[in-house]
Amino acid sequence: MGVRGGGDRVWVGFSCRRARIDPGRKREELVGRLEEVMRVCDRVAADPGGFEEVQLRALDVMIRAVRACYGMVADVEVDGLEGQVEELKAREAELRGGPGYSVEEPAG
Repeated sequence: MGVRGGGDRVWVGFSCRRARIDPGRKREELVGRLEEVMRVCDRVAADPGGFEEVQLRALDVMIRAVRACYGMVADVEVDGLEGQVEELKAREAELRGGPGYSVEEPAG
């Protein structure tokens, strides 16, 4: 970038470089994280021996995760939902007196 002037005139020059922006890859990552949030919430909500308090919170988190999938997803939203899933797992463990839920890796 350069600036030169003389009198009442100013000349400004700049050059641009091409930048590759790939929002698809980032969105895929965020959607994958949201799918994991929904898997954990589904497991918590469907547990016949689960605690109603935790199951209702899991359903709330799952609904918000689904909404986030259909909207413009931001990192902070996904981070917040993942944090709430961790809180759910901790509360479930506290109520059960054990380690709580563990997330299984997908087969394949």
